[in-house]
Amino acid sequence: MKLDDIRTRLNSLESVTEVVDPDSVFVIRLPQHNKLERYVLLRKLGGSPQYELAGETGQRQTLVEVVCYAKEPNGYEQVTQMVDTVRNALSGFHSGLFGNTYIQSCTLENEPIENYEPADDGSDNGFYIVNMVFSVWHTSSIPTLN
Repeated sequence: MKLDDIRTRLNSLESVTEVVDPDSVFVIRLPQHNKLERYVLLRKLGGSPQYELAGETGQRQTLVEVVCYAKEPNGYEQVTQMVDTVRNALSGFHSGLFGNTYIQSCTLENEPIENYEPADDGSDNGFYIVNMVFSVWHTSSIPTLN
């Protein structure tokens, strides 16, 4: 599964794009000199294939971290709205496509973790940050043992 498949899922839903601009959903890293007031960052944390006696089954679990950022003023309210919207778009999803990947299920693995990052300039305009981890079960290719 590619993280772009998660981004495609989020950007395909009007409920998400009303809260998060499609151009502010990033995979693995942010653009240099980022000046956005709010954005979402997607990262893989790991995962594992499912096995049976004959080897891999073609099903895999991938842990995906979704991090929402929102800057003051009103950063906490904005990040809370982003988290609720993203959670509703992903958690509980089953049997369908995210981009080009068939997803069997997507569930929230932890209670969202809230943080605050102070502004570099010493002002009160820091970022509220909320991390969520999703367990995504999906199809994957089976390696050939040549």
